Amino acid sequence: MPGTSPFSIRLSASEAAELRRRATKYTSLYFQVQRAKIILMAADGLENSEIAARLNTRRDVVSE
Repeated sequence: MPGTSPFSIRLSASEAAELRRRATKYTSLYFQVQRAKIILMAADGLENSEIAARLNTRRDVVSE
């Protein structure tokens, strides 16, 4: 399994702002917060294994 996604993620300013808001919202469901963080890190160009390590989760969770 490759470490990086074959897809490029480009977020608009409003999309990035919304994901940052979701990533810090403590009343949201855990998986929604994690997914927002994963997308933001992927958009920054981090590899799936690095994202998983930073979020203390499995690599397959990141690559889903």
